[in-house]
Amino acid sequence: MNDDGSMSDDCPMNDDYLESLLRDAGRRFAQPSQPRAELADRVRRLHRQRLRRRNVAGGSLVVILLIVGVTSAFFLPGGSTPLTKVPVARRPEPSPAVGRLSAEEVGRLRAEMAQLAAEAERRHQAVRRMIREQHLRRQIALVQRSSVGPNPEELAQISLEKTAFIVLDYAERRSGDAGGTEGDQRETEYRRIVECFPNTKAAETAKMKLHELSIEKGDL
Repeated sequence: MNDDGSMSDDCPMNDDYLESLLRDAGRRFAQPSQPRAELADRVRRLHRQRLRRRNVAGGSLVVILLIVGVTSAFFLPGGSTPLTKVPVARRPEPSPAVGRLSAEEVGRLRAEMAQLAAEAERRHQAVRRMIREQHLRRQIALVQRSSVGPNPEELAQISLEKTAFIVLDYAERRSGDAGGTEGDQRETEYRRIVECFPNTKAAETAKMKLHELSIEKGDL
């Protein structure tokens, strides 16, 4: 073909040549047919996927509505199944007998306490007697060492001290025993010691006892 659009002499215009040109043109125009078919197939697949998703979403919504309905039927006040009350555990009340003593037990405890107090008092008196005996022995030994020879007056004083101590010890034993002398009787015994054995250690102890009795009675 020349520049002006006319056919060149070198290009023969016979039937075979025209037929080949037509076949070539037909092949060129037929090639887009395959992509169009693939595009249509993809459109159909996308449409089917959308339908499946829509069906799945609709089924899920139905299941959710069914669950909400069942829950409402069981737990709402107007439902067919009432709520069961769960019992609350309560702390057990203490028994009224726990921590309380009967009158008999209280009396027994008081009696035991009284016996313990009496025993303690007897032991206290025994210790005081031992202390007085030791003091008297020291006084006697001091007198005996200081005397050059046997002095009848000193020997008489020693004998008086011993006798007064024995009487005082006997009075305290009687007052310490169960059912022994109490109150006025003890006061009488102590006054007798003071009168009969003056200027002795036993008399001084008896005076202290009389003072204690006066405090107990409220005279002082």
